[in-house]
Order: sequence, then C-alpha cells, then structure tokens
Amino acid sequence: MKSLNSFNFRNYLVVISLFYSVSCSSEKSKSTKIEQKTLLIIAQRPTPSGYPAVIVNNIASIESYPFDGMFINSVVGWHIMSGKPIPYDSMYNEFKVLKGVFKKFDSNFLYVFTDFPGDFWDDNAWKITANNFANMAKVAKELNFKGLIYDNEEYLKGKWMNYGESYKNPKYDLNQHRDQVILRGKQIMEAMVAVFPEVEIFTYHGPYLSEPNYKIPSVNIKQAGAWDQQELLGPFFVGMMQGKGTKATIIDGGEQYQYRTNDEFKNSYDMRKYEIASEETNSWFIPYKQRLDWPNNINISFGVYNRPWLPDYPMNVQIMQKTLTNALNNTDKYVWYYTEYDSWLEPNKMPKEWVDMVINARRAVK
Repeated sequence: MKSLNSFNFRNYLVVISLFYSVSCSSEKSKSTKIEQKTLLIIAQRPTPSGYPAVIVNNIASIESYPFDGMFINSVVGWHIMSGKPIPYDSMYNEFKVLKGVFKKFDSNFLYVFTDFPGDFWDDNAWKITANNFANMAKVAKELNFKGLIYDNEEYLKGKWMNYGESYKNPKYDLNQHRDQVILRGKQIMEAMVAVFPEVEIFTYHGPYLSEPNYKIPSVNIKQAGAWDQQELLGPFFVGMMQGKGTKATIIDGGEQYQYRTNDEFKNSYDMRKYEIASEETNSWFIPYKQRLDWPNNINISFGVYNRPWLPDYPMNVQIMQKTLTNALNNTDKYVWYYTEYDSWLEPNKMPKEWVDMVINARRAVK
C-alpha cells in the first residue's frame, strides 16, 4: 500500500465524534433514500451502432423496447478529455440529427470517456477540459437530455488514476495530488452547471474504488482492482460533488456486476450511500464537512450485465430477471443495463425472450 503521508482526520474527528454520531448515524441517514420512479437505461457497448447518425435511422425499433432512455455514443465523446479545445458548434453538429427525435425515451445521456489532458497543475489544459465538458453539457441541454455519462475506466492511452505508476508530478505528494484532483473535478462540474444547472452526471464507478478502509466485497477487486491502483478516481468524484450546486445530480453508477440477490444490492447501496462517508471509514479523500451531508448529495445507481461476468457468476434469462428486479428495487433512480453481443440498437438483434424478461422484471418491481 502507498503511504497516505500526514493526512489524517483521526485527531480532529475525536473532538467532534459526538456531534458526528448524532448528525450522521447511518440508521438515521437511511431514511433519506430517494423515493421516486425507477428508470431503466440502455447501456449498449459503445460502438458505431450507438452514434447519433445511426440511432436516428433505428429510433422506432429502439423506442419499442421497455426502457426509459439510453447512453449515446459519439466520435466527439472520446475526445472531450484530449486536451484539445472542441467548439460547441462543432460538437453539436454531430448530435443535431437527434433534435426532437425521441418520442418515448426521456432519460438520455451523452457518453464522455476519460483521458489525460495534461498534468493536474497545468491550468490551461484543465481549463480547456472544463470548457469541453461545459460544451457537451450544453449539447445535452439543447437536446433536452438529462446530461452526461462519464465512463471513468481508462481505455485510452492517457492514464492518471493510478498515483505513482500511471501518473505523478514529482513536486507534490499524494495528499497534494488528492487536493489538486478534487479542484479539477470541481472546476469541471462548475463549468457544466454554469450552462446547465440541472445537469445529471453518471460515473460508471463511484469513489469506493479509492478507499482502503472501505468494506468493498473482495469480489469487486477482481473487477476493478485494489484501491492503490486508482487512488485519484475518488478525489475526482468528490470534486464533482463539490461543484454541483443545488440543482445538479451526481450519480454513482455502481458498475459492480457480481450482485444477484436483494441483500447484495441493499448492502452495496448502504455502503456507497452511508458507510463510505462515515466516521468508521474515515476516508482519506472525503473532507470532513462533505461527509456530513454525503447521503443527500449522492445518487446511487446500479449497472447489470447481460453476459457471464466470472466463472462463478453465470448469466441467463432467468438469472437476469431476478437480478434486474433486485437492482430496480434498490436504486435511488436509475439502473443501466450494459449489453454486449446482442443489441438493443439494431432492429431484430435482440432475442424475444430477453425483451420479455425486461418487461417481466419491471412488472415485478415493488
């Protein structure tokens, strides 16, 4: 494990522990679970079948399926964090074919993929990045979409979440990196909120991946790796929460494909909503003041996956129906259904039994 250096809230927390336990006990907080209609989103593997110009040709087929919206892929979505400025007009040009096209789906999000625009102390690189995010949020608003889905898994060459191995500015220690990454996440969110105050931002993974003291089920490590392989993911999420204002929504997407039972989903919800910001966890990257109101500022979601995940986690229509129902019963608002091989976006590419399964799962939601 990497050293957390001198950063330690322990002494401070001892002084205020009584206040904290009264204000933020998990039993009290759990009553704050958001009660609203649960929505199901298509998260087709991002390929050209999910580009705007293709979607518009298949819109009748797509909207015939039992979903409330979709994640929309694009060419520009892969370049938002490239470090190069992308003008709004150029960005909107790719999406304008979708203006007014959706008649049923009213919960749509635009994909943005993580990259590394430059050193976190490079003000110009991150100013460009914040402006690109703002332009993408403005596109979402113009199209009457909910916001952006930020895929915070590092597929591209630019990597920065693994402090020390992938990225490190030698002038600064881990705690200084944490603070600077929080700042950049906050600036990006503030830029989006300035043009779209009600914007909703999904992240595939929440901040749990960066917490060594957090009770992450060991099986999740097989999916995403240990905390010291992605120390800076959590601080970036924390910064976005700090910059969201009063109207925007930050969604911990919960890309944890191992869950099957209702208890597994419920336990994950409680850990991500309450326990990560608790005194017991004493997170090294969640500031004390932010912990106090954490449950009210984070929206918990779940992703489900249509394929077997690991040998011990098979998948078929029957398993998925129960899994999807349990996910929908435990989310704050959204569940996203990640699909590979079969396709919801191309006519006649989804077997009928899987369509019927989704209908039945939604009918079973309490």
